[in-house]
Amino acid sequence: MGQSVIQGDARALPFEDESFTAIVTDPPYGLAFMGKSWDKAVPGIEYWTEIKRVLKPGGMLLAFGGTRTVHRLACAIEDSGFELRDTLMWLYGAGFPKSLNISKAIAASDDAKQWEGYGTGLKPAHEPIILAMKPLRGTYAQNALNEGVAGLNIDGCRIATDERGQSTVSSGLPGVTSFDNLNNRSSASHNDGRFPANVVHDGSEEVVGLFPQSGGGKASSYNWEQSGNDNPVRMQRNHIKSGVHFGDSGS
Repeated sequence: MGQSVIQGDARALPFEDESFTAIVTDPPYGLAFMGKSWDKAVPGIEYWTEIKRVLKPGGMLLAFGGTRTVHRLACAIEDSGFELRDTLMWLYGAGFPKSLNISKAIAASDDAKQWEGYGTGLKPAHEPIILAMKPLRGTYAQNALNEGVAGLNIDGCRIATDERGQSTVSSGLPGVTSFDNLNNRSSASHNDGRFPANVVHDGSEEVVGLFPQSGGGKASSYNWEQSGNDNPVRMQRNHIKSGVHFGDSGS
């Protein structure tokens, strides 16, 4: 399929209803960047209503936002009829601090010395990304079969690891052999890598250096409860630390 760039107001482009499966957008943040009029406000409900119109049911929207105005972005998207599913965090190392040195804003005096080292802002290092979904038409299964859209391609987004150990924790109970089986997933599926998280980064040394190297380890303790006279004991998964069953290593 060929690629093309179409320039115009997204609220007036001639796209058919329900013609997109996903949309990624980086709209104005409403920060009046360099005094530009196009960045004077976060796009309102009418903008996201038009995006919802061209999305298929179950289609996902990823919208970048500013840390100071993302609340307005989220409200506008939700008020247009989208379901908010998550907020991702994009970490980057190239942010430039825009901070006023308060001591230098005061005439040279003893008062100015008292405010040495004080500023008005932090170095930007992340941007939030709203993940929203156009409401399903029926269930996820019905939407997948009828609309060709459903959920997120988890396995297609797994993060590869250097050591892809399989979960081999034994429960010692009949019919329950590993944590993965309790999740109705085979251990082999984890060989494709770690489950994708809601944090992404630019790969810069500055960001990667913030993540300490460590081993994933194996789950060593579980909480069990009797779920019925005729049912096997089940695991209380909410008491298990996330990721401890992979047996891999990395940051």
